[in-house]
Amino acid sequence: MKINRFAVFVCVCLCAMLAGCKSSESKKNAAASLGSSSMRTAVEGTHRGQEYSMRTVIVSLAEELPDEAVQQLADDFDMSVMYNYHSFNMCALTASKDLSESELSDLIDRLSADKRVLNVERDYVIQLDDKL
Repeated sequence: MKINRFAVFVCVCLCAMLAGCKSSESKKNAAASLGSSSMRTAVEGTHRGQEYSMRTVIVSLAEELPDEAVQQLADDFDMSVMYNYHSFNMCALTASKDLSESELSDLIDRLSADKRVLNVERDYVIQLDDKL
């Protein structure tokens, strides 16, 4: 059985974040902190109804890379490293500006074709409770 490391990572992070929230108001604030001005609602594709970043992608790396190699990957695609998830062989890469839907799709396709990359996902918000 194949498990998506990104999905596991997101679930662990969200559970840890929400577990630390003692009140309903804290949960609302934590959920609100996940959104930003660069989040949009997808209107088509497999992300229908999900809010996702128009400039950040989560990249699963084919193998563990040193920080310098991750930076080189980002530089090769005119992006910057937002975060390097060493434990998961993943990184968050971000563009300097919001991209159009076609530019974002093209970026994902180009990154996916790179031999250093195993998988590329949009950086999107998962809402666990619709009452927030």
